[in-house]
Amino acid sequence: MAFLGYTIQQAAAIHQALVKEHLKPDADWPHLLKLITDKMYEVTSPETANQEIVYAGDVKSRLKKLVKALNDTVQAHKELGEVLQWSLDDQLLNVPLVRDGYSDEWRTTVRCLLSSDQFPLALNAMRQAADLAAAQHRSGPTTGAPKNYVIRWAVRELLHIFESATGIPPTVYATPHTKAGYGGNFYPFAVASLTPWRLVPAKTLGSNILTAYKEWHGHEKHQPNFPTQQK
Repeated sequence: MAFLGYTIQQAAAIHQALVKEHLKPDADWPHLLKLITDKMYEVTSPETANQEIVYAGDVKSRLKKLVKALNDTVQAHKELGEVLQWSLDDQLLNVPLVRDGYSDEWRTTVRCLLSSDQFPLALNAMRQAADLAAAQHRSGPTTGAPKNYVIRWAVRELLHIFESATGIPPTVYATPHTKAGYGGNFYPFAVASLTPWRLVPAKTLGSNILTAYKEWHGHEKHQPNFPTQQK
């Protein structure tokens, strides 16, 4: 049977888990509950569930091709020279995408980004995005048959929500001192939020939460930093 949303009791359990970990006094609980619910619907949608799983080696190969193409494009644009670059700027107004855009503001923004003085910067931004994407997939699968990663995506969304709602870095760890075998400030919130969705058997929920947390935590520690401007 399809999940129709959290019951009053389930929502109360989620709220209590956050309150126990110092939910911010100004937090809008109805909005927060809606955010949690919407995110869980999003990650469990058929589109997400059927999303292609790209292995680590293929991630590196695909992004390397993109970076090379971006670098080549920047160089080719530079080699046009100012006169031909200005000619491209003049013709932007005749391109249907720019000419018939959604609004004046949208058309102005696109034209600005594609102009000769901004185009290389826009491509560089995409280059940085490729580096960030590579970092995000660092903990992805390397070999083996494709698996269902919906539970991991769900946990990662909840990790961000928890940190935003409490202002406290989330933690999860294995411990023999609890009945479930797991502890940490994030764990009760994750269990309360995920149990009603039945994404995995109840007996494996804790191990899945811990695995997703470790992947997310490792990614956060290795997130690359970029300068705000490059000459």
